Amino acid sequence: MLTRRRFFAAACVVAGGAAVGVSYRRWSLDMSGIEPILARIDGIRSLDDDRELTILTEARAAFFARPDAADHLVVWFRLFERFPEDDGYGVLKAVLHDIERVSGYERWAVASVAARPSRFPLMMIERMVNSGQRQCDGVGLLDLLSRVASDATCPASVSADARHFLANCE
Repeated sequence: MLTRRRFFAAACVVAGGAAVGVSYRRWSLDMSGIEPILARIDGIRSLDDDRELTILTEARAAFFARPDAADHLVVWFRLFERFPEDDGYGVLKAVLHDIERVSGYERWAVASVAARPSRFPLMMIERMVNSGQRQCDGVGLLDLLSRVASDATCPASVSADARHFLANCE
């Protein structure tokens, strides 16, 4: 079993830049096209499983190394929506930072929060508001946050995060 410490060491190696094509233990990722990477990300069913976290870390490195990554960002929002409150031992926060470096991510974040609010897309919306942005694709960002804050169907921690943000930005 891969311990958190050993997973972190593997994640650091993968995230360090020379990671494309790296595999930990015997799990590897075919890096020849985007489709296998997307399939691996969509195939993640647990963020508590060491093997799945390793696959996710490898997929992250391979995905964001590709020049066509911006065309496929929706795969990450699907992952966020499957695990609305989880952080995958920090892997999803790293994904958030990678996404925010890609031009045009904002529309995917807004669409994701509007459809199925989750922790990291909500953080993206909050950061957009903090930077002075008030709308994206005709959607009022503060209105979107207000809807999440009062939505009883949202995960409790996601609604609470939206309420906290709104209370501090007024």
